[in-house]
Amino acid sequence: MNLQDLIAKKVQLESELAQVSAAIAAFGDSTPVQIRTWKNIKNTAHLGCVDFRPQEGDLVVFVDKEFTKIQEGRFQSGWVVKSDWEQFCLAHPEMVGSDMSVCEVNS
Repeated sequence: MNLQDLIAKKVQLESELAQVSAAIAAFGDSTPVQIRTWKNIKNTAHLGCVDFRPQEGDLVVFVDKEFTKIQEGRFQSGWVVKSDWEQFCLAHPEMVGSDMSVCEVNS
């Protein structure tokens, strides 16, 4: 690849990223919510992490509130997307409060 090809690829990727960001913003509330589990993440049902491949409908836990990396399963806390957290609470009300809780919601 030469410099021109790299620049063209960069422009294409930036355009795709803008489209994905717009779709995320239109889909739902992407506010970060910090959660904490009583067990580690990989041993808490319906949570997805690096060590335990998420199944459809699982809540994926991230390392940081910018959602840059998926959390490792040995930890007990991490960040999730607010709209996904709300759906999780509706789907698994028995887990909220007993197996896990919200630590912080960033607005």
